[in-house]
Amino acid sequence: MECKHPVEETKAKFICKESEGECPERTYAKMQNEWQQNEGFSLYDDTSRGSLKVFFRNLSEGTYRCGVDVSEFTEQYIEVKVEVKEDPCCVKIISQAGNIGDTLTITCEHPPTLRANLKHFCKEDQNLICEDIRAARKYSLSDHSQPGLFIVTISNLTLSDAGVYWCGVETSEGDITYTSLTMSVRLNINNPSLPAGLYPAVGVSAALLGFALLLVIWLKRKKSSLSDSFYTRPPTSRTVSKKAQGQTENFL
Repeated sequence: MECKHPVEETKAKFICKESEGECPERTYAKMQNEWQQNEGFSLYDDTSRGSLKVFFRNLSEGTYRCGVDVSEFTEQYIEVKVEVKEDPCCVKIISQAGNIGDTLTITCEHPPTLRANLKHFCKEDQNLICEDIRAARKYSLSDHSQPGLFIVTISNLTLSDAGVYWCGVETSEGDITYTSLTMSVRLNINNPSLPAGLYPAVGVSAALLGFALLLVIWLKRKKSSLSDSFYTRPPTSRTVSKKAQGQTENFL
């Protein structure tokens, strides 16, 4: 959800859930232009757009306030009434795979009643935030002839394209925009130049080979060190040893 407050773009922004007509617990965005993690949701104070973005992970029904402190005694907020509805299309989790360099097509589902709405496609990051990636040239979205579907095309696949994606739809009402994520896609990328299942074997073999080389080098150095100390240690080694011991005792 994105709430726009363009006039007060630099002021402190908050989100809260009403209880008996009041908002006793407000969560403020403490950082600007960076996601702030909270239990159940995340906040992003976007100063370039003068808006507050709220990413809900466990959405519950109720009335929310998305607002900004105008002054010490004044606040402005948008009241948002949230209803959670179940739909046969949502939420599905599927897996797809493609080869490096290929073009991949994903068929996304959404409620048929939202066919005219703007379509959304995003990729999860390490914080489970789904960042909009539609602006990148390698992604293209188009409507399907069948209601409730749209097509996402990803061109020139690379290993970095692997991950979890979400399909969704957007709804805009004045200064607030809602994005409902309706379908999750886990994308795996294969390298056709390597036989299937070879990645783990190659990794293990390389690790074992590296360990073996390090072990041989260490043994050679150890052997050389022992040989030098055995054949070249001077007969005054006992005196040197006592001095070393004395220095150590003084140091401690």
